[in-house]
Amino acid sequence: MAGLVVLLSGSVAAGKSTLAEELRRHFDFHVVKTWQLLLSVRPDANQDRDTLQRLGEELDRKTEGRWVVEELDKVIRDLDAEMCVVVDAVRISKQIDHIRRGFGRRVKHIHLHAPLTKLTERYNSRSGGSIEEFKSYDEVRQNRTELEVPTLRTVADVVVDTTRNTKDDVLVRAACH
Repeated sequence: MAGLVVLLSGSVAAGKSTLAEELRRHFDFHVVKTWQLLLSVRPDANQDRDTLQRLGEELDRKTEGRWVVEELDKVIRDLDAEMCVVVDAVRISKQIDHIRRGFGRRVKHIHLHAPLTKLTERYNSRSGGSIEEFKSYDEVRQNRTELEVPTLRTVADVVVDTTRNTKDDVLVRAACH
């Protein structure tokens, strides 16, 4: 069972994976990517953003967001009791609610945000990720769940604007909580 469980939310290109990697590098967090959890549920799924977004929405409908905590529990049950985990990323409030019920006070939710122009710029400069991306950020934003992600700031423990903070500042703000 894990020690601290940090949930990251934010739009695509807000800086979630960067923060997860910084937590791993500086504090030895175990990083859990929800797209990997999706592939554990459906190993034959294509590894592209469109397929994974649709699969996530399907599982959210079927389980009311419970699938994330169920798959997360499988991953972290064998970790050392003091190991900290960062989940990159939660996409709906019901996922957060189920994880909070499952792991209690050990859960901290950090929401990252940036203006649309910056998100678009970051997305367009990406190269060679683990999953196949859409051709444009406009395509990302056609997904209903993605459009609702900014509302998760209202249920977050910490909200950070990644354009007003350096990568190190974001890390420090996350680590303080």
